[in-house]
Amino acid sequence: MGRVTLLNNAQLMKRISREYTFGDACDSYLDHRRVLGETDVSNIRRLNVVLQEIKLNEISRRFIHNQIAEPMYAMGLSDSTIRRFLTTCQTVLNHAHYMELTDNQVKVDKPSEGAPRDVWITLEEVDQFIGHCHPKFKAFATFLFFTGCRLGDALKCNWTHLHDGCVLFKTRKGKGIPRKRYVPLHEKIVAAVGEPEVSGYILKLNGRGWNKSEVYPYWNHAVEMCLADTTKGSASYERFHGITPHGARHTFASLLIMNEVSERDVAELLGHSSMDMMKRYTHLSTSHLKKAILKLGV
Repeated sequence: MGRVTLLNNAQLMKRISREYTFGDACDSYLDHRRVLGETDVSNIRRLNVVLQEIKLNEISRRFIHNQIAEPMYAMGLSDSTIRRFLTTCQTVLNHAHYMELTDNQVKVDKPSEGAPRDVWITLEEVDQFIGHCHPKFKAFATFLFFTGCRLGDALKCNWTHLHDGCVLFKTRKGKGIPRKRYVPLHEKIVAAVGEPEVSGYILKLNGRGWNKSEVYPYWNHAVEMCLADTTKGSASYERFHGITPHGARHTFASLLIMNEVSERDVAELLGHSSMDMMKRYTHLSTSHLKKAILKLGV
């Protein structure tokens, strides 16, 4: 009981003196939120590295911009990534104010949403992209485009996840029960990854699993090769310019919808319980829309 009293007294003294830190706010937020996505938890941990010892009353809009946003811009991260990161920061600060850990209400400046970065490419452009990939990366790129999985899922994918010609993906939100989905392996993936093994990573680099930081140089190289091989200013050029590893997931969903796969089946393959979320991943080509108009008749 003495330990509990001591902790309560320590918290009371912090409340009186307003000496709560950002680290305290993160701990409180994690204690009160039972379900958090992996990205949010990762962002909180990264924020803690920089701001853990900073007193909440000393944090300002300019401070967050200088200490968090500017270094991220300097690293060349996309606006959407920076916005997601700063949104997590804002959420923790709002929680701190709500829990009366501080009187300080800070509004974090975030980049505008703008146009969606995760665009899709056509099936012909997928073949062109994979054709320009480094030999070591072809299987990885093929896997992303023809399973619609997230980059993190691809990095963790193991031969033990293969069942009856399908690969098993699990998605967990915080402490919730993992959501499972099975995606049949396309013949192009089978050809790219080779003969199944008993265990080990499906996607390998020099005989071992890939690290996330190793993916982007290979991906960006393929993008540059595609841009050099495409007419500047064309629709294909713009799509290649915006394509990301997550854009492969958008491509997977869009191509399925344009080939008249039901929305329910696409949602199941993507692992979405919400049809609204699935629709955010689907895009229609202009040629597909023109065919829809022709169905109106003359």
